[in-house]
Amino acid sequence: MKRRILSLVITLVMVLSLFSFNAIAAAPASDEVQTIVVDFADVVVANSTLSTTRTTTVQHRDHRAGTGARASIPETFDLRNVLPANSTVVSITVHVPTNITVTRSQFTAIQNFVITRLSNSASTTLPFAHTNTPGASNKTTFFNNVPASDARFSLQITGTTLSNVTGLDGFTVFPGARFIVEYR
Repeated sequence: MKRRILSLVITLVMVLSLFSFNAIAAAPASDEVQTIVVDFADVVVANSTLSTTRTTTVQHRDHRAGTGARASIPETFDLRNVLPANSTVVSITVHVPTNITVTRSQFTAIQNFVITRLSNSASTTLPFAHTNTPGASNKTTFFNNVPASDARFSLQITGTTLSNVTGLDGFTVFPGARFIVEYR
């Protein structure tokens, strides 16, 4: 009889220990990935080479004579004020929603977003997306583990003009780019 009670007690202790382990495992992890959606206008940094009017009315532009590569003036954006102090970047997704005006010349293609980290000039390229539902190709983990205290980047849009039709061919993207930032 004592053996049965002892066996029952041991079984009960084992079952309870399994439940307590699962309860601990189910608790949210401190490194759980969080997501924030940020409008470019909320994090853009005034650029000394751009007037306030230019910064608020046109986000990215490159119109000029000739053919070949096009690139907008890089615009600095700062995520330090929108990310929690001790967090790190996991990924950045960038896109331009469809309600934002994007214009281009007849033979100009808008091709890429170029994101550059300001502290070390490391950069990555994502395909330009004029959509409300960005896909996996618009997301980069290149800046994974960048601390929030160093989350300053520049955004540039690049493209190509194949044929000069008007004399000032190129593209214009009006303010409204959006970032989806994952952090932990």
